[in-house]
Amino acid sequence: MKLAVIFPGIGYHTDKPLLYYSKKLARSAGFEVREIGYGALPDGILDNPERLHQAARQALDAAEAQLADIDWTGYTSILFVSKSIGTVIASLIAARHGLSPFHFYFTPVGHGLSRLQGKGIVFHGTADPWAATEAVTAACREKGLQLHLTGHANHSLETGNVQEDLRELRRIMALCEDYLRTL
Repeated sequence: MKLAVIFPGIGYHTDKPLLYYSKKLARSAGFEVREIGYGALPDGILDNPERLHQAARQALDAAEAQLADIDWTGYTSILFVSKSIGTVIASLIAARHGLSPFHFYFTPVGHGLSRLQGKGIVFHGTADPWAATEAVTAACREKGLQLHLTGHANHSLETGNVQEDLRELRRIMALCEDYLRTL
């Protein structure tokens, strides 16, 4: 049995493109999919470490409650798909439960880079205000994670050019699909 857990971002729910298509790919590859919801989280956290910490704590508590019934040992393959603050939550859940899942990390936040685990792929936009490209690159190098950059893209991996964004989304999903074939 295979399990994929989807950890959204704040304002980037599981029906937005990166997570929506990742869910579809996971299901196509035979994964049971569990989607995490955090409820209402604090606003204005980009430049406020205290609020960011509060939001992460609330999101972690919500995720733990929604995953409490899982027998992790019953799965032969575990995939965590996470976006933004969800990258922190996914890494914390894995550490708390002694798991070594494969990760799709979409746009990790700068404050959570030290928590990334060394089995997965990372996607980052070079115009992302939530994490400096140099810091993401260094963290990926240190952790042995494969990094895929999208030039001039924001925290949603979008540039503002619809056709370019669609081509990039297709490229990202092809990379994810290739990795799913190895699990």
